[in-house]
Amino acid sequence: MTAGLTLARIAKANEAEYNAILAFYQMTSAELVHCFEIEEFVVTMADRGGFVQKQNGETFHYDAAMIKTPVDSTGAGDVFLAAYIVSRFVDKKDIPDACRYAAKIAAQQVEGKYITIDQLSLG
Repeated sequence: MTAGLTLARIAKANEAEYNAILAFYQMTSAELVHCFEIEEFVVTMADRGGFVQKQNGETFHYDAAMIKTPVDSTGAGDVFLAAYIVSRFVDKKDIPDACRYAAKIAAQQVEGKYITIDQLSLG
């Protein structure tokens, strides 16, 4: 785990994983991102949204997007991270906008409105 955190500039964990990492290293979230030089640590908390902890100490909380009829939450966190990265680094959005976009895409995944191959194209 240490090697992975040392290499990561963007890291993602769900709430339980994040709390386990903090407990393992016996650090606060601010200490963790500073120690491992993680630029942005994305934490997903299912229907409660989540937050992004920046290395400079800023924390951005985001809300989960509303879901009409949940089908399956499998992979929603991974979809959130993929959409967040595209929004941040391809579309050059700020953290709050990237979180809103990623939450919307993850909600679609949970509703069974899966991403098509055309939507995955970066070109």
